[in-house]
Amino acid sequence: MEGRSVFALVRSPADLERACQELGGFLSAVRQRTAPAATPACLLGLWVDARGTVELPAALELGGSADAPRHARIAEATGMSAIWMMYALETSPRAPSRAEVLGGLIRARADDGGGPVPGHFIPVFARDTRAGAVKTEMEELECRHLGRLLAPCYHDPRTGVLDWPRVPAEPLSCRQAASH
Repeated sequence: MEGRSVFALVRSPADLERACQELGGFLSAVRQRTAPAATPACLLGLWVDARGTVELPAALELGGSADAPRHARIAEATGMSAIWMMYALETSPRAPSRAEVLGGLIRARADDGGGPVPGHFIPVFARDTRAGAVKTEMEELECRHLGRLLAPCYHDPRTGVLDWPRVPAEPLSCRQAASH
C-alpha cells in the first residue's frame, strides 16, 4: 500500500471507532516496515456501507468523459474480520481525488441494481491540512454529493494515527460541511 491512494470500506456506523483504531494501527505498521524516504499511503476516505465490503467491483470508474472514462484498478485489498477493508488504487497519470473516489463508489453501488444507493463517505485529510482547505473541499464534496458526507477524519501519515471525531454519524448538509 506504500505510496498508493487508498480508501476503506467500513461495515456500519457502529463499527467506525473500532475501524479507525485498527486502520490507524495497520497504517502505522505499514509505515514502520517501509524505508524512511518512502511515500506513505494516502488515505482518501472511508465509505460506510453494510453491503460494500462484499460487493465492490475490481475497478472504480472515476469519471472523465463518455469517450474516455477514467478508471482506478483495485490493486490490493486488506481487511479485518469483515469490519473494514482497505483498498489500494492503481491509476495513471495522476492519483485520484476524494471527489473521484466518492463518485466511483456511488456509481459502483448504483450498478448493484434498482433502488437508492446505500452508503456515506468520510473524507480523510492529513493532520496538517489547513482548516480552510478542509472547509473548501468539504463544501465542494457535499454540494456535489448531497447527503453522502459525514464529518471528516484526520490521518497522521508519520504515525498512522487516524482521528475520528466521534460525532453522530449523520449526513452533513451543505451548510454543515461549510462549518467544519
